[in-house]
Amino acid sequence: MTSSPRPVLAFLLALGALSTVACAAPAAGDTLAEGEAPASAADAETAIAISGSATSTRASERPALPSDLDATAAAPIAGSFLVGAATYDVVSFDLGLDASVPLGTTAGGAMATKPVISFALRVRPRGDAKPLGGRVLAPSSRTSAKLLLNEGAKPTPFATFQNIRVTRARFEASASGTDELVELSASAVLLERGAAKVSIDLATNVTTCLDACPCGTPSQPTALGPFTQTAQASWPIAPENDRIDAVSVVVSKIAPTTGATGTGDIQPAKPVLEDFATTGKLDEAGVCAMFQAATGAFAKNLVVEVASPLSGILQKPVTETKWEACMAGAREVHVASSDAGATQTIRSVALGIIRTDLSYDGLSGKVLGGTTNGWSFFRSAAIASCGQVLSGS
Repeated sequence: MTSSPRPVLAFLLALGALSTVACAAPAAGDTLAEGEAPASAADAETAIAISGSATSTRASERPALPSDLDATAAAPIAGSFLVGAATYDVVSFDLGLDASVPLGTTAGGAMATKPVISFALRVRPRGDAKPLGGRVLAPSSRTSAKLLLNEGAKPTPFATFQNIRVTRARFEASASGTDELVELSASAVLLERGAAKVSIDLATNVTTCLDACPCGTPSQPTALGPFTQTAQASWPIAPENDRIDAVSVVVSKIAPTTGATGTGDIQPAKPVLEDFATTGKLDEAGVCAMFQAATGAFAKNLVVEVASPLSGILQKPVTETKWEACMAGAREVHVASSDAGATQTIRSVALGIIRTDLSYDGLSGKVLGGTTNGWSFFRSAAIASCGQVLSGS
């Protein structure tokens, strides 16, 4: 059993939340902000070369992070929500964990964070179950609740909440009657998927990975993935990889502060990682990503591959593009219902990014060549491997 210590610093480092941009990086000719020095041509080219995205047909048919909870008649029931003896059918839900603003460094070497959990769902009561808004609005509520997902023949437990409280509730007509849309808060949540079982106590800011923890520890977390994005679900991938629907990497430039070198001169803008996001079917990695986010952990790396169309033609794994995020850590995780089952979107930070693009012979699949571009956001320098993120040697 591993847990995170409570944060020892009481001030916030103004690093800001991750952007949710999901498109290519800005072009080198973008207008500069007032007081911003132009980035060097090499820096601008590097930012463009590292950025990119890939989306499968399955992912494009639904939003990765739905802002509106769907109430269409065709939507299958995503699961059930148990509150005491009452049961509610869950039409849709969105559970998010955001820990993108760090508090400082813990004794174990991880970055102490204060995770914030958001939870919204659309429900239909079964039998004589009362509206949720009338049951657990009291601030002193000691009510626990459990979210189960409809998967296969038997519902699967995913999230158990302690001391839930409804913060917003409203009713809305649907094709099947009247639904209740609720937003809830809780003092603690237990998340389960596969062998991963993570407890997050929001009151004490202590996160614990239970039993035979596959997520590692805050100081030595298990790397997520590796992931492979495929345009078609039928394309084969490496057996050790997890299939995902979409990946987005956005590297841009920001204006630096003046006098960075002590001369008062404005220094050139440098590439900065705005977004590194993956979206796919909910699996064990989603829960481990929440463990990373809640504890502020940094893994050695995070590898995401984009499969070449040759994978489908040759019926063997063929990688077209590969991103390696160096010293990466998940900081924002969303799990939401969809027409294809529960999905997870993981947003990570990293100290460096390496992108490799490969070209192949279309008949044999033989590698003809490739290019590699990388950048250390820690050193503000181009790199060829993750070993150069902290030091140029």
